[in-house]
Amino acid sequence: MISLPRAAFRFAARLMVTFFIGEASLLHLRAADLPIPVSGRNEPSLAAIDELVSSFIRHNKVPGAAVAITRGGRLVYAKGFGWADVDGQQPMQPNSLFRIASISKSFTVAAILKLSETHAINVSDHAFPFLGIKPILPPGKPVDPRLDQITIWQLLHHSGGFDREQTFDPALHTLDIAHSLNTPPPVNPTQIIQYMMGQPLGFDPGTQVSYSNLGYSVLGRDIEKASGKSYEDYVKTEILKPLGISDMRLGHTFAEGRAAGEVTYYSARHPKPGPSAFGEGLKPYPYGVWCLESMDAFAGWIATPIDLVKFANALDRTEASPILSKKSIEQIFARPETTGYYSDGTQKEIYMGCGWYARVMPEGRTITYHRGLLDGTSTLLVRGGNGTDWAVFFNSDTSLESQELAVVIDPMIRSAIDSIQEWPTYDLYGEFN
Repeated sequence: MISLPRAAFRFAARLMVTFFIGEASLLHLRAADLPIPVSGRNEPSLAAIDELVSSFIRHNKVPGAAVAITRGGRLVYAKGFGWADVDGQQPMQPNSLFRIASISKSFTVAAILKLSETHAINVSDHAFPFLGIKPILPPGKPVDPRLDQITIWQLLHHSGGFDREQTFDPALHTLDIAHSLNTPPPVNPTQIIQYMMGQPLGFDPGTQVSYSNLGYSVLGRDIEKASGKSYEDYVKTEILKPLGISDMRLGHTFAEGRAAGEVTYYSARHPKPGPSAFGEGLKPYPYGVWCLESMDAFAGWIATPIDLVKFANALDRTEASPILSKKSIEQIFARPETTGYYSDGTQKEIYMGCGWYARVMPEGRTITYHRGLLDGTSTLLVRGGNGTDWAVFFNSDTSLESQELAVVIDPMIRSAIDSIQEWPTYDLYGEFN
């Protein structure tokens, strides 16, 4: 970790805080004017990655980033760049905790398939009858008859019939749902599901893919029903503990609920406050405009990049994974028979597996990945298909061009990794256990 004079810390803090509350007078300042602390082992052979990430956060005026890379199951790169907390003058660490947003779905997938292995659940089960909760319907409005035909398998593949483009994403409208149900905010996941059971489906289940946070919230409740444990406890016990991951947990909405070592979140796309999901006036977008607790099974986890690549490594080890069988891992990444193909029968270049995207590269390897986005965080997890996995986390959301940070850096970091000629032989996992 580099050390900087306290005056430099104060200057950076004032500048970054002012920028992220939307002071337009500072937009002309270049990120090169800001000091960028870097923490983690220096490895000359991986300098291309250092240069890319430092340049990226400087250009886009991102407070901080953390990156972890594995090669052949060994942690060969773990670094923090910039600031975990600008005002508190805390440099980013390789093992800083972040909200991982939608990458949380990957852990829900693993939990469902773990339950399938023990026959506590069957992926062909109908998700709502299995759950056994009653809808809350508007007067005179019937339940869509297709609802009870949705299977757990379809929810895993985002093909359950929910289409947020036709209706809305309930995760972002919890205050409206609370008002509709005449209940104090915030609403919990079960209340959201009961409300949405009264909404029509957008398409016949299994016929197409439409990304659905709601579907994964239902899966979280199915996990609880099948296991007899809370969603968080089951994932911790059956997925995280066997991997030696101990700091990962469900996060909290408000800043005062931050875990030890968790970053501060700065929203570039929503720098001004918005209406609170808790009915408490205006709140900063990362801290109260939506309720993180209600997002548990689809966007609720906090973790380090090191945790995430360790999880990816476990999925690489199909013959000896500590968490899932070979069959389960193959199910996660298999091309779906219906939604993995175009109407003419040709294979899609990018398809949705069980909670992971898969991209077939021109050279023949298949890259599997997931991204996460919430106000104040953008995350990326990639299984490279060639023995290299990586995770890149930011404590902000969008670039200067208003693009999702993980989307922008994705091809850049892949190119930098592919350019490495010689990889270290050490394993850094022991330094972070």
